[in-house]
Amino acid sequence: MWTFTVFFAKTPAEKPEVAGTSVAGLGFVVNDQVYAFVESPENEKILAGIEPGTGLLLTGKLFVPGALLELESATPALVEANVFAQKLAETEGVEVTVEGVNKCQCGLDLGGLRRSCGLGHLHHLVDADGKTYNYLQFGDGQAMFAGGAVHFKALEVKAREFPGHFLLVESMTIK
Repeated sequence: MWTFTVFFAKTPAEKPEVAGTSVAGLGFVVNDQVYAFVESPENEKILAGIEPGTGLLLTGKLFVPGALLELESATPALVEANVFAQKLAETEGVEVTVEGVNKCQCGLDLGGLRRSCGLGHLHHLVDADGKTYNYLQFGDGQAMFAGGAVHFKALEVKAREFPGHFLLVESMTIK
């Protein structure tokens, strides 16, 4: 079990509405690390009504290759302002090209975390080394997250990568 003292923050850009889930595109900033959430009904319930910027004490499990959290609890806590979280809002990310397979949770190996397609077949890009990337919910990233025509397809993705393995997709090619 992991315990985190965190600063709750939006990902680098304003979060749009995403059909089926509100945890997509949100991140937790801990010191200089950023973590995403497994899109599950349990995480949705735990995070319901918590506003970005709220300090929290979390308990849960971490899937390291995807920087993904499965929550057991989230309790409001007073935390000092996180300097890295403030810098995160200003970062432009790093240009990357990633080849991998667009997998929903049905096909992800989450290292013991509960998998759930209860919110829909929501996707992540998994490279050959097993690193799991999270899509920021804009443009092609939102469509790739939803799956559709790229469900379980091998892809080449050009994007800007942000801390927490978040990708802001610029273009995508089916391999």
